[in-house]
Amino acid sequence: MLGQSCKGAALKLGRDAVLLARIMEWCEAKDHAGVRGEASRLLAALIRHSRSPEVVRAVARTDGVRHLISMATSEHVIMQNEALVALAIASAIDIESMRDPFREAELLPTLKNMLDDPVGAVEVKFSAMGLICTLANSGCTPPPAHRLVEIYSQIMLPKKVQQRQAIDCWKRQIL
Repeated sequence: MLGQSCKGAALKLGRDAVLLARIMEWCEAKDHAGVRGEASRLLAALIRHSRSPEVVRAVARTDGVRHLISMATSEHVIMQNEALVALAIASAIDIESMRDPFREAELLPTLKNMLDDPVGAVEVKFSAMGLICTLANSGCTPPPAHRLVEIYSQIMLPKKVQQRQAIDCWKRQIL
């Protein structure tokens, strides 16, 4: 995909209102799950590779955040991670554009469910925590974000020292 290797291309594509409208149509394609999935991945790639406030605002204006949150609950770990990373980047770049879409989509309960999932992939849980940390650092999240960190620290993860240290670091940043 063009957006994966070229920041300039991602900027140009992410600012194109006609293209974003078409991507939104593809995100809602009822007859082809593959089109829906790839359209959401394109949105995530535009945010990740452009890292532009203009692109973040454009995606938020076109209701793309809703599709990224939906992508974060996909059955495919790679899609979940791509969505969570894009949402974290978008939040760090322009939290104001993301506040209302996050509230409307009830993002925090979605993240809590990801962290509570006993069979969820560890990398998805780390990406969810990364997004929570971004939100907490922005001052956007209410106190339940602190509770999410507590819940996450109780989830049964493989007992690796690096994971324990990462959780402790996140706790210190948020609490």
